[in-house]
Amino acid sequence: MTSIPIVTWSISLGLFDYLSGPVAARVMGALWKHVTPGGRLIVANFATGTPGAGYMEMFMDWWLTYRSEADLEGCVSDIPAGEIESAQSLSDPGKAVHYLMLTRR
Repeated sequence: MTSIPIVTWSISLGLFDYLSGPVAARVMGALWKHVTPGGRLIVANFATGTPGAGYMEMFMDWWLTYRSEADLEGCVSDIPAGEIESAQSLSDPGKAVHYLMLTRR
């Protein structure tokens, strides 16, 4: 069995779009366990109301779990609040993707 190293940065782009809320919370909690104090976890998710979502679903058969900023922030439920130094929500200029950046205490 391979062990997962402790890291300063953990970035997840393109994974959470496929996870239900409870599974996303468990995965975020699991990733968090491998972030060093002062380190960061950055997670991205396509936003609700993403332009082109209908095209992606109808013509590309590409079905995602879209989340609002609040929904993405809700995925931290498996992380003890006392371990989070800061949490910052960001979006791309087109508001198609939300990012959540957590810094570990």
